[in-house]
Amino acid sequence: QCDWSSDVCSSDLASICEVACPKQVRVLWWDTMVNRQQVFDENSISNIASLLKPAGGGGTRAACVSEFIINNNINPNCIVMLTDAYLEPNVKWETTAPTLWAVTQDGNAGFTPPAGGKLLKMED
Repeated sequence: QCDWSSDVCSSDLASICEVACPKQVRVLWWDTMVNRQQVFDENSISNIASLLKPAGGGGTRAACVSEFIINNNINPNCIVMLTDAYLEPNVKWETTAPTLWAVTQDGNAGFTPPAGGKLLKMED
């Protein structure tokens, strides 16, 4: 979860795409469940910041992302969780895809990613 009412998270995502040059990006909008997904290909990634359409906004349960990925047979090369890290205790993370937990500057300083995840503390 990220404050998408500001442009911070959308510009962070655009920056990640600019550096990584992925062929496809799937954005999952979630709170306690996945509310929407958007898939961007090589032709639309360059405009990703302006094409994002947030959905949801009540509660925070990161495990719903892992469940959605597994239940929909999505096989990501990697996962970037943009979050403030104020999540449910002991996040049940069952996907085996490498996961980077990118925590916003004002996020939960005591957050530890689920087993196998890597932590990145973002700065403005």
